Amino acid sequence: MEAAKRKYHEFQAAHTRLKKAIHRYRMPLPRWGINVMKCVYFSIPVVGGYFVMEYAKAQSDKKWQDKIAVRDTESKTGANEVSGVKIGAGGYGGGVKLAESNGWEQEMIRHRMKELLSKEKEKAKGGKEGK
Repeated sequence: MEAAKRKYHEFQAAHTRLKKAIHRYRMPLPRWGINVMKCVYFSIPVVGGYFVMEYAKAQSDKKWQDKIAVRDTESKTGANEVSGVKIGAGGYGGGVKLAESNGWEQEMIRHRMKELLSKEKEKAKGGKEGK
């Protein structure tokens, strides 16, 4: 712990010496020089942040590349393919491809739609009787 404290104080002292050396030779800047320095001081964190984000993005891509490759090979093996009926347009210039579903999904959707419509019908009846 003492070594870390000593290193910190040495760094602080060196920084103070550097600061005083730089400011000893500093001259007053004209208005345009002040504006240039404002732009420089503003740009440094922005550019630095951009490069940090690019580095993080590259590391993330590298990390997930193996998992993506495994998923792509699994999807090409046919392990998760389901035969179904295409609904909507298909082919070159054929319009919008809406969905793919098998018979079980179509039956489930039909059943849910029937329930929903019957509930809406009952609500409409109840509203008319109350008036």
